[in-house]
Amino acid sequence: MKVSIVTASSPVGHVELAAGLSRLRAESFDLRVNPQTLERSFLFAGADESRAQALLDAAYDPETDVVWCARGGYGAGRVVGLLDRMSRDLATPREKLLVGYSDVTVLHEFVRNRWGWKTLHGVMPASDWTKVEPDALRATFDLARRMRPTLKYESTPLWWIEGPPPRDVSGELIGGNLSLVHTLAGTPYEYDPAGKILFLEDVGEKIYAIDRYVVHMEQAGMFDGLSAILLGDFTDCRDEENTMLNPDAAARSIGGPERVPLRPTFSLEAGLTEIFGRIARERGIPLARGLPVGHGPNYWPLPLGAHYTLTRSGQLKLDAWNWLKS
Repeated sequence: MKVSIVTASSPVGHVELAAGLSRLRAESFDLRVNPQTLERSFLFAGADESRAQALLDAAYDPETDVVWCARGGYGAGRVVGLLDRMSRDLATPREKLLVGYSDVTVLHEFVRNRWGWKTLHGVMPASDWTKVEPDALRATFDLARRMRPTLKYESTPLWWIEGPPPRDVSGELIGGNLSLVHTLAGTPYEYDPAGKILFLEDVGEKIYAIDRYVVHMEQAGMFDGLSAILLGDFTDCRDEENTMLNPDAAARSIGGPERVPLRPTFSLEAGLTEIFGRIARERGIPLARGLPVGHGPNYWPLPLGAHYTLTRSGQLKLDAWNWLKS
């Protein structure tokens, strides 16, 4: 299987990429690494035009089956408009699979909706694959090869934040990184939420920022008509501590604390329950937590744009994904 490696976002580490490419070759993937992959310009792996052209080269390469992003970071949102304009007068590229996650979220939406591609939320070769559970990495390789692996979330139940729905939920699963999904609001690449199962994960965001993104999405109608919301890993996401001057002047005068907490500091679980629980309750949307997908510690692959059933007992079943061999 021919795989084109491109970098749509931040620069890659040479050593990390070499290790990932070596592993892919050991798995018998036939790699074509675009020279752009190692470029650097400002914050990015090459200028916007260079990154967009690399993606177009892979898209229109007649031998390429899979376009695998080398890493995420930041910058893919800057190239989707260029891809739109640069491909406008060209024939739609034949169906391929795009693999990546994090910043690649915006590209997943673009290539599925504009080009009819299949997309896989999966680990990238310039990441540290030593952190990835071996079975999860194997499942990623299998899915890229059009094979149907055993997926952890099909047998390990998620847990309901607002209680199980009255019946199983089915629909097309979309989404990805929360901070990227919310940037689609008001753009030509915003998804239609009706009947969809929305998956969200993130890394390194404060609880107030998560709430900000969710409020923005709510105001843009991005939760309207959803069949369910699934939360994956929210890695290194935590509340911030706020303090105020101790209002007890007497306590301060005898050596008491100068500053005291302004409000409680909330755990991640309490924050997610408050933020997403309100959305789920107000709209009657089933809300589940614990999908082993994201920026760690879980990296299980998740086909996007595929049809799933979420059972009342919390299993997420992949029903149909027409990238797979029949």
